[in-house]
Amino acid sequence: IEKYPELQEHRFAKHLVAKFGEDGELPWDGMTPERWADMTARERSDYLKGAYTVEGIVGSQDGKIYSTQVTDIATMQEWIDNGDVYDEVDFIEHFGLDPARVDPADLYIISGEIFDESGRKIGEFQRAVSVTTGEVAHELFKLYQSDHQGQGISETFNQFAFRHLQQIGVDTAVIKATAWDGPYVWGRVGYQTKTGDIGTPARDELRADLVRYANGEESIIESDEQFALLQFLLADPSQSLSHQAVIYALESGDYLDEDAKRERKRKIKNYVSRNVPFSKGYLKFVEQNL
Repeated sequence: IEKYPELQEHRFAKHLVAKFGEDGELPWDGMTPERWADMTARERSDYLKGAYTVEGIVGSQDGKIYSTQVTDIATMQEWIDNGDVYDEVDFIEHFGLDPARVDPADLYIISGEIFDESGRKIGEFQRAVSVTTGEVAHELFKLYQSDHQGQGISETFNQFAFRHLQQIGVDTAVIKATAWDGPYVWGRVGYQTKTGDIGTPARDELRADLVRYANGEESIIESDEQFALLQFLLADPSQSLSHQAVIYALESGDYLDEDAKRERKRKIKNYVSRNVPFSKGYLKFVEQNL
């Protein structure tokens, strides 16, 4: 878990050097919340457009070049003025944000497309940036074909945007884990509940699995190593326990081959979705070494 942000940082540093050089000026250099406050509406839109327009993303598996491009950016207030918002509270809650805290004039909805190196559209994305609350809602990032997934495209895309957003006071990503595998997918990369803990029912279920494994019964735990790790994580109830820690503990160990590894992850995904759920996740940039 500690090495994961370091690996992300290393990979992203390579992207920045390839794009801007060793000592090149970065697009977010010099930006501050104070400067943001003094910018015109057009300047703010251009800055956020730049945050989500990423070129030269190198696929981690196929080595191909990918890019993203913003196709539309507008504030919620502009949506309202155009008659495109029928229920303001529902509109904000759709993104997983708090209607009582969001300023429609400072909530930017950003939509765009993802392309391969031939210029073919291979996906789409949407984000909602609330500068007032310091949050960005990750509404959509969809790659149409499986061979483009697992290439690290979203990782570089998000890191590039996070650097821009952090400079204007946005320091938290928010997701609604509405898909059945959301708790596993988002939890594995560091998203947490509001409290940072999986909660008492999930802890109780894991303790029950410890007992089942110790008694030789069927359990999500499949090795002494996994047993020891979960026992350690559950030992002190005063310490927060994240989804990421539970998932990594259950995934620990060696596998005979890639098929066995995929099958194990499938089992864990189903288990976490049923027994360690969350409907909304939060990711603090600082906790990912950003």
